[in-house]
Amino acid sequence: MERKGIQFYIDTFFKICTEERKNRYEAHTIAHPYLYRLAKEGSETIFEVLKMAMLEPDFFHRKEASHAFQINLTGHFEHEFNCSFFVPIASREITHSYSPMHTHGPYMISTINAYGEGYNSLIFQKGFNVVDPQTGQVEMKLQKYLRHKPLNIEFMDEDTAHTVFYPREICVTYAFWTHSRPTSKINKLRNLNLVRKNKELIKKIIKRLIPSPSAVGIAVHNEDYFYPKDGKLFKGSGREIQPTINSFPQNFFAVIQEIGFNDLSFLEELKRKLPPSDLNLAGEWIDKFIKGEKIQLNYDGYNTLHPRRNVHIDEYRKVYEFSLEEEYINSFSK
Repeated sequence: MERKGIQFYIDTFFKICTEERKNRYEAHTIAHPYLYRLAKEGSETIFEVLKMAMLEPDFFHRKEASHAFQINLTGHFEHEFNCSFFVPIASREITHSYSPMHTHGPYMISTINAYGEGYNSLIFQKGFNVVDPQTGQVEMKLQKYLRHKPLNIEFMDEDTAHTVFYPREICVTYAFWTHSRPTSKINKLRNLNLVRKNKELIKKIIKRLIPSPSAVGIAVHNEDYFYPKDGKLFKGSGREIQPTINSFPQNFFAVIQEIGFNDLSFLEELKRKLPPSDLNLAGEWIDKFIKGEKIQLNYDGYNTLHPRRNVHIDEYRKVYEFSLEEEYINSFSK
């Protein structure tokens, strides 16, 4: 199979989302074969993504609330295409959730595992019933417990809750996001090259100047959060946010070293291109990488086992009936 390269898919997904369609389900149906082909291209295209990211201004200035990270390949008011790197915790155990149980609001997502053995995931049926408004207790049906295996594509509808568990090894996924209710007010605006090239700056300006973007027809990323406790499910008041840590450059190079990135000539050229502030952050790790020294993941400062965010899978099994030994489809809550 001829390798198309990441720019082909960036352009393809943008075209899929900007053409007139009956609905956004059709866009995902069209996107799935391209996601599959992209994942089949393997590490070479993942490495291309990494090179693009390293050349972005201020890339190494990122501060993350996790030792994992995501690279946005394109982002617009109504759709996104990104590459995520899921990283194991120090113990390599897979029994705690990587993130809280959550929805992505009005966004629909198709994701494929492009590298690694994958991670386990719980996907719930859309919607929930409030049992007790005072305590926040709710009822929600479980749709799937599965492993996001290599080349597996999963689709999640709008307002559909899910949670993923820490992987045993590094896992790389691509995800294609669309807003389920596209806003016609910005259909023409989003196609402008000026908007495409300056999307992050525009988002910052909008955030400062418009207190309610949805009021003017701009898609807003709203999420609901849930957690199990004592055999019941509760809706949380918000996401459990970790403080951001500045060890991103070390963890970034530890991850790409582990997945086999080996373009040393690119890294040598990168050192010459980086401005002093970036080189101050990344230079040490680039030198170690080029010399072949092992770079360790730095977990210092990260709370990888927060009780509300990183929930043990047995807490979910107190609410839902499913086996850890095999995938279950359409299991229902007790």
